[in-house]
Amino acid sequence: MNEPVRWFAVGLLALVWGPQLALAEARSCASQMGSSMAAQLVKQCLAVSPATHPPCHASNPCDLIVDEIDRSCGLLGAPAQRPAFCATSPQKSGQVTGVLLSGGGVDDWRIVVLTDGGQRVQAYCDGHCGADWFVADKDDVATLRGSLQGRRVTLTVAIEPNRSRVAGAGDDDKLAFVKALKLSGSPDQ
Repeated sequence: MNEPVRWFAVGLLALVWGPQLALAEARSCASQMGSSMAAQLVKQCLAVSPATHPPCHASNPCDLIVDEIDRSCGLLGAPAQRPAFCATSPQKSGQVTGVLLSGGGVDDWRIVVLTDGGQRVQAYCDGHCGADWFVADKDDVATLRGSLQGRRVTLTVAIEPNRSRVAGAGDDDKLAFVKALKLSGSPDQ
């Protein structure tokens, strides 16, 4: 192949594949959460996944890894038979520090935090999350903005009766609600 044609082909490949490669890197769990938090998710995923080729790798998006953890935990029987990291709701009120992992909902927004200890904690925002934190799809299902995934957060969570705050749950059902929230730097800070 002559030199101008070769450089044209290289340029064409870069133009076609370059954006996909950049997008794949930007969406890796390690880039979303930081390498130490991604490593915790990968370790949990490998501990419970029965798949012969599980998606438990930090180069995959965090959502894919977490979905595999949740699917696998669901296969393990009663909650008492599952590792502690399978639970996503806090057992008691208190302060939680970690990184924003995911969030969203239809009518009632919630966030999921991966704590510094490796636990995933889910709590309903109850007006404490920013309205611009979520983006809705065509079916009005909101998800946490990608720019917030991996951000360090400290939140105070309270286990309280629903009292008609969350659709579908009974008024006396006890749910986790965010009472205070503070965002800080990036995942590795």
